Amino acid sequence: MDSKHLIKVLKLVKLIYPTTIWKETNLHNLVDGTIFSANLRALIKESGADLKRMRVDLYIKGQVAIEVHGEQHEKPVKFSNEILDPEEELAKRKLFDEIKFRALAEAGIPLVTIWFSELNGQLTEAILRDRIQIMQEQANKVPKQKRASVKSPKFRTRTEAFDARQERLAKASKIRKAAYRKAKLNRISKEQ
Repeated sequence: MDSKHLIKVLKLVKLIYPTTIWKETNLHNLVDGTIFSANLRALIKESGADLKRMRVDLYIKGQVAIEVHGEQHEKPVKFSNEILDPEEELAKRKLFDEIKFRALAEAGIPLVTIWFSELNGQLTEAILRDRIQIMQEQANKVPKQKRASVKSPKFRTRTEAFDARQERLAKASKIRKAAYRKAKLNRISKEQ
C-alpha cells in the first residue's frame, strides 16, 4: 500500500515524466552487473544487506530513482511491537539507505531523496525537476568502467507480479471449469 507521502511525490513525478513509472522496484535489478568498489562490497557484507530484498520507491527507466523518506528515516519511531529497539532500527535504516545510495551511484543511476517534511507545500514541480537534473549531472560523473558491465534490467514491480499471478489464476480457473463441464457432459451422455 502506498503511503500518503509517496502518492504526493508520484503526482509531481508524473508531471515531469508522463512515461511509465515503476513503484517499489527491486534494487538488485537496477544495479545488477555493476562492479562495486571494495569499500561498498565490504559495507554490504558487514551489514548483511540483501540487495534483492531492498527496494527503490520510484524509478523512471533510464532517468532517475526516487526515495521518499518518512520520519522513521530521521528519528526513532516504533511502529509495532516487532521493533524491539527504535534506536537500533534507525541506525540500521540509515546504514541501508547509505548502501542504497552508494550502490545506485556506482551503477550510474541518480537517486533523489525527498523527505516527508518537504511535502507540506515546499516541494513543487520546478524544485523537483531541478533536483533531478542536479542528481543526473552528478551521476554522469561516475567513471564509465563502473557502468560498463551493467545489463539492461528486467523490471517487474510488485504490482505487475501480482497482476500476472491474478491472470494466471483466472486462466487456470477457466480451464478447470471447462474440464469440469466437459466431464459432467460426458457423464450425462454415458447415463443416457
